[in-house]
Amino acid sequence: MKENVLQEIGFSKSESKVYLELLRLGKTKSGRIIKVSGLQSSVVHNALNTLIEKGFVTFILEGKIKHYRALSPKLIQKYIEAKKKEFTRILPELESLQKENSEATTAKVYKGYKGLYAATLDLLEDTKKGDEYKYFALKESLLTEEALNFFKKVDILKKEYKIKVRGIAENDAKGKLRDYKASKIKFTSWKIPSAMNLCKNKIMFISMTEKPTAVLIRSKEIASKYNQLWDYFWKESE
Repeated sequence: MKENVLQEIGFSKSESKVYLELLRLGKTKSGRIIKVSGLQSSVVHNALNTLIEKGFVTFILEGKIKHYRALSPKLIQKYIEAKKKEFTRILPELESLQKENSEATTAKVYKGYKGLYAATLDLLEDTKKGDEYKYFALKESLLTEEALNFFKKVDILKKEYKIKVRGIAENDAKGKLRDYKASKIKFTSWKIPSAMNLCKNKIMFISMTEKPTAVLIRSKEIASKYNQLWDYFWKESE
């Protein structure tokens, strides 16, 4: 879990593993890291070099032998904050380069769980406090532990946007969603479109295959029709 979080903020797989081992070991030689991490010598040394360049690892020479030490994890937080400030500074310039007409119909495809998260961010873009997010839930057979964990992460994101969230699920999903508190849910005996999300003039369809895929459509006309469909099911559900 910790390795995954580090990778999400820009660490490579080997960098995250080496950094975590260094936190556990304290000051140590590269040979010890190679042994406990199970990584190849060249991989460990490359990771150490890039971590040193990023300022997360340091070393001292004792004789001719390098002893490495991980610097405080708080430095990672400062690194992220600095990158965020740098990106915020150039954001207006980046937006001025974007020629996409927000009123035109567009479609985008996202792959994997990181892609699904990015698609959700896109779906929530331009929302204001009090805006509404509607969804048709996944079918019960697709509500795996991995999927539920992902949607919990997305729920935190929605909460940050302070929007209203309502969902509709089929009756056989009650067992997994009965205690779901992140949104108001109604259940129905009707067959509903699986994993469809609506917010303002956007619709997101999710396919939970081995590699999840999201298709995000921006269209005022199409969104209006699907909102009418969703509203009908909401009215008819319990």
